[in-house]
This record gives sequence, structure tokens and C-alpha cells, in this order.
Amino acid sequence: MQEIKSHSHQTVEDYIERVTQFCQSGRKIPSPEELEKIVSEVGISPEEISLAQKQSQANFARAKGYFSLGHWDDAINELEEGLAFDPYNIEMIHFLISSYLGRWRETHQADDEQKIRMRIRQCLEIKPDDKESLQLLGQLHKSIKNRQIIHLSLGLFGILSIGTIIGLFALNNISLNIFNNRNEQIENVEQGLRDEIRRTQSNNIRRTEDIAQKVSNNENMIRSFNNRIRELEQKNQRLENDNQVLLQNNDNLNKRLEIIEQQLQEQLDQNLLE
Repeated sequence: MQEIKSHSHQTVEDYIERVTQFCQSGRKIPSPEELEKIVSEVGISPEEISLAQKQSQANFARAKGYFSLGHWDDAINELEEGLAFDPYNIEMIHFLISSYLGRWRETHQADDEQKIRMRIRQCLEIKPDDKESLQLLGQLHKSIKNRQIIHLSLGLFGILSIGTIIGLFALNNISLNIFNNRNEQIENVEQGLRDEIRRTQSNNIRRTEDIAQKVSNNENMIRSFNNRIRELEQKNQRLENDNQVLLQNNDNLNKRLEIIEQQLQEQLDQNLLE
């Protein structure tokens, strides 16, 4: 509080320290009579109190800025100083509770949880039906429960992980035995398949050779038939040629016979005329 220090004496700092300790001691918020007693004991003047009360609003403004950035320590320091001169400012206490809650969610310190509960009780003393304080208390309980659930989940996860590792180890041994047996079975099946393939290939080779032999025999038979056909065709051609010659000779013979008959007829006719 640079401005306060420039306008006040050591008594102001003593006053802030006394009020802050009083509020954090777990007791109720100091009453006006108790505040007057502290003022009397530290010897602070009314002018210094008035100036400090104005400065508490500056503390509150700075605390809001720190709060928005998540700078919980700075926000808490500003709010604690501001509340020393304005202890009944319930809005400022709400921000202080939220700042403690923000820091607790990061560090999970038991002291912060205790201060949250203490400040909530102080708010309810100022305003018994303060809904925002009850909501902040609900957020604290919810955060605690979530943290417990996370710890429980991590524990269960650890147990499950160990159980899973053991199970995987046992399963791995079982799997190895199964795989070994399966490997033997697979090798036997593969050997049987290889033997069957060799037998099939051998049978196919024999069948191919038989078919090739039959094809060769058929080709030889076809060649023989073709040769025989050609021979018959040649003989037939010769017969046709011979027949043609015979026909030609027959025609020639017929012509000669006609000539002879004609000559004989002429000779006969001539003899008759004589």
C-alpha cells in the first residue's frame, strides 16, 4: 500500500496487521466496538482511518485485476489489506473467498480450505441468507469431491493396470502355448498341402502326357486317313482319265463303224446297179 504508507505512520500498518490477524483467527468479524478498541490501542488518528478506508477501494480495484488474471497471491494480499478498513464489505469478502478457492484448486493446501470456510462463516454472519457464500461453499465441496474421485480413479486405474499387466502376462504364456501348438498344426497342414500339391502335379503331368500321346495318335491316324484319301482320289482320277480315254476310243470306233457301214452301203448300192 504505497499511497497509504506515504500518508500514514507505523500505526496504520499496525492497525492493518491487528485487524487482519483478528479476521484470520477464526473469530467473528470485529464489531465496531472491537475496531474502536484496536484504534485506541494502536493510536491511529481519524484522518488516517478515513484515508485508509478510501485506499481500501483502490485495493479492491487492483485485486479484481489480479483475480481476472488468476494471480491469486496478489489478489489475496490486496483484499486482506482492503478488508482491514472495510471488514463488512461482503462483495470484497466474496472475491477473497474466490481467490482462496482458485489458489486451493492449484495447490490443495489445507490452510486455504480453512480460510475459505472461515470467510464463508463471516459472510453468513453479516448476511445470513447470503446465497453467493453458499454457492462458493458448494463449489468448494464439489471440488473436494471431484479431487477425491480423481484420486479414487487413479487408485483403481493403478489396480486395474497391475491386474491387466498380470492378466496380459498370463495370457501371453497361454497364447505362446496355443501359438506353439498352432504352429505345429500349421506346419503339419502345410506339409500335407505340399504333399497333396506334389501328388496333384504328378497326376497332372501323367494326364498331360497321356493326352499328348492320344493327340499324337489321333494326328497320326488323321494323317493316315488323309494319305489314304489322297491315294483314293488319285486312283479315282486315273480311273476317270481311263474312262475318258475309253469313251474317246468308243466314239472313234463308232465313227469308223459308221464310215465302214456307209462304205458298205455304197458298195452294196453299186453292186445292185450293176
